[in-house]
Amino acid sequence: MMKGSILDYIKFLLVFLISFIIFSYGTLLYIDEYDQPLEEIRPFTIVEWVTK
Repeated sequence: MMKGSILDYIKFLLVFLISFIIFSYGTLLYIDEYDQPLEEIRPFTIVEWVTK
């Protein structure tokens, strides 16, 4: 029973990581279109833009 739970948890983490990477990459492309310096990109600014 524990092995099944651990596998389900790992699958969930993989899906979450993949979707997060895709989201981050899309956000970087979006920022690049507006010529924002990469040094200024941080997760909190991404969250602010999304929640705007």
